[in-house]
Amino acid sequence: MKLFPVIVSLAAVVAASCLAYAELASFSVRVQEDLRVADVELVPMGNVSYVSLSSLAGQMGGACRVTLERVQVDLAAKAAWLSLGTPQVSSSLGLFDLAHPVQERNGEAFIALDDVVPLFRRAFNLSIKQDLPVQPPVPAPAPEMPPPADPISEPAPVPVPVEPVAAPSETPPSPVPAEASKEPASDRAKDRPIQVVILDPGHGGSDPGCEGQGGLQEKQAVLYIAMKTSKALAGAPVTVLLTRDSDKEMSRAERTAFANQKKGDLYIAIHLGAGLSPSGRGIEAFCWDPEQALDPNAGGKTTERPGLPYASSSLSAAKTLADALAAASGQDVRGIHQTPCALLGDIGMPGVLLETGYLGNPTEESLLLTEDYQTKIAQGIAEGIKTLAASKTGGKP
Repeated sequence: MKLFPVIVSLAAVVAASCLAYAELASFSVRVQEDLRVADVELVPMGNVSYVSLSSLAGQMGGACRVTLERVQVDLAAKAAWLSLGTPQVSSSLGLFDLAHPVQERNGEAFIALDDVVPLFRRAFNLSIKQDLPVQPPVPAPAPEMPPPADPISEPAPVPVPVEPVAAPSETPPSPVPAEASKEPASDRAKDRPIQVVILDPGHGGSDPGCEGQGGLQEKQAVLYIAMKTSKALAGAPVTVLLTRDSDKEMSRAERTAFANQKKGDLYIAIHLGAGLSPSGRGIEAFCWDPEQALDPNAGGKTTERPGLPYASSSLSAAKTLADALAAASGQDVRGIHQTPCALLGDIGMPGVLLETGYLGNPTEESLLLTEDYQTKIAQGIAEGIKTLAASKTGGKP
């Protein structure tokens, strides 16, 4: 009887065919002027399809590092930290939760397929698109098996299942929206005075934010900068309020509630950028983009958020603050971005998030450790606020 070797060989052929038909997901994203594409295998975990975040970030030109408790993703000169086993994400644009927990297998990080687009949008300000399904390669035909010596033992042919692939849609992917180019027709803050300024140093308490190679934590540096900015505005005709003046943790809801209850005329969140690349440097400014904040339950319409009437003034304030900060610090402005950041959308006033430096760069971290450079950054922010107050750009209705 030679039945056993034949069954083993056929089982190997079936297994190889199934592997060849692993389902893939395809994504594309434009990073600055480059269009980047990634094909990643779908991995079922329970009832949810996951993809390798390590592979996805790598194909998009970024990097991913997995530690015992969290994952750091560096992409487009920005960084995000994802807690393993939880849906929590921390980035320079704020804290938020994914729909599913981040998983780890054999030192590799995995993210739910449904969470890819929200992660790239909210953590990196990138409009990633999930493209048409990738058709798996057709496996080569199995070699013919020689007939066994004993004809009685020959089994019936084993069919190899082939899953049908959905026909491609003819609808082309939507173009990536241009940054810092959209301004609403009306703005409640136009020509209104700036009297109350809210300074919000990011992170705090158990949330350190990013950390440089020299040990400087973002939560410490931005608190110093915020307090120095307040001091630099002591003689200006504005009232400065800080969301925190000590190392305490604050949720997004607590920050927005503070700003709205104090009836601020201008909100500035102070952060630092970071990443695995040591070459990043410079200043970035972010403001809310109402055209990207779409409500899927409202037929794709823009959600009515407190920050919507102030989108134009927020963009103008972001440009003014970034230019003043660059002039004072000697750094370059890496970009002015409109983003669907929930924090900025919930602020009922012009709002800007400033990344005042790049903590992933050891040279820039050394500067940020000095009181002199912290003072320069604070003076830059203060000059930007004075310019905005003098021009009456911003304010409450």
